[in-house]
Amino acid sequence: MKSGILSLTALIGSTVAVDIPSNSRFVNWIGEHSRNYQSIEEFQHRQALWMERDQFINNFYETNHSELFNVGHNKFSDWTKEEFKSVLGLKKGLGDQTIVPKDTTNL
Repeated sequence: MKSGILSLTALIGSTVAVDIPSNSRFVNWIGEHSRNYQSIEEFQHRQALWMERDQFINNFYETNHSELFNVGHNKFSDWTKEEFKSVLGLKKGLGDQTIVPKDTTNL
């Protein structure tokens, strides 16, 4: 591991600012996607982004019963809008969320 990057274990073990019990889904997501953050500040920033997406997902399923598509976390759940735009070439004015149909046979 590079010396400038803290592992998740080191990051969690070195601070009380991270509330692991209430954010265990985020911690599990980090492990699943092999994320490494360079500082506690970056960890907290990425956690906040992930939690915004998590809230959107929860709200979607509380208010919508769509049979056409699902929303959920993926490997980009801790990215900023600017990171999406720079890598994916999104143009200004497009929606904040990507929607992928479950079944296109009925469209």
